[in-house]
Formats: sequence, C-alpha cells, structure tokens
Amino acid sequence: MISGADRKLNALLASLEMWCGKAEAIASGSGFDEFERDEIRHLAVSKAVEQVGELAGRLLSKWPDFVRDNPEMRLADAYAMRNRLVHGYDQVDLGILYKTACTAIPELRRSVIAVLGDP
Repeated sequence: MISGADRKLNALLASLEMWCGKAEAIASGSGFDEFERDEIRHLAVSKAVEQVGELAGRLLSKWPDFVRDNPEMRLADAYAMRNRLVHGYDQVDLGILYKTACTAIPELRRSVIAVLGDP
C-alpha cells in the first residue's frame, strides 16, 4: 500500500515532469535567434522554468532524503534558477534561460520519469 507521503511525493514528481515537458516543448520550437526575438516565447519558458524551480524547492524542503538520493536531478540548481527568475536578480540572461530549457530541463525530466517508472 502506498502511504500518503508517497502519494504526495509522486504527485509532486508528476507535476514536475509536466512542467519540465512544457518548458522543453516551448523552447524547442525554435532556435535561439528566434527565441530571443519572441518575447511571448521567452516569457512562457521563463514561467515554466520558474514552476520547475518552485517544485524543486518543495522537494528540497519536504523530501530532503529524496533530494540527497537523487543528486543527478540538481534540484538546488533548479530552485536557484527559480529565485533568479522570480526576484529578478539583475536581468535574466536569455541565453542561459534557453540553454536551461533545452538542456538541463530535459535531463531533469528524464530523471523524474525514471523515478516515476511507467504509469
């Protein structure tokens, strides 16, 4: 029987996987030059990456053992990116945002899918 804590963790991971998929899909629809010119697209990617970081923050605070056991997910990095996006520390570098959405986010998504297993 799955405990309530496990159900909550699985639900959070499923949400994390969904937001990773959104960030990846929005960013991968263009090359960087097109992405840079499309304010709507980089705002959408920014929001999706922000949500990924918010969920990473919840994992960091509520499931530290899970975070420790899954260092490849780099959840602290995702949360740090969220803080930069939300609090506007300096100006968001679109190159870093794009690379994050096209490289780090898909890696995180694959790790989450591996933990969740097949539905």
